[in-house]
Amino acid sequence: MSAAQSIGTLASRLTGGKSFTAWAEEPPAGGASGTAWEKAVIELAERGDARFVEILRRHVERGVIRSDRARAAITPAAVDATA
Repeated sequence: MSAAQSIGTLASRLTGGKSFTAWAEEPPAGGASGTAWEKAVIELAERGDARFVEILRRHVERGVIRSDRARAAITPAAVDATA
């Protein structure tokens, strides 16, 4: 495998697929409120990444993330505005 192919493979692993979002699926053991984890999930959803909008939606529905900012990020108007 050439260096360019290796870089391409690494880049796709870091930015695509299930492995890229796996960290966001499971909240921190000590709770999510106010953590960098919570902030990152919300920010990625606010940017319009459909994968993170869905992950955030599930966390809000389960009560893992409870902020007004999170609820606003998953409303249809907010999601449509980023598309």
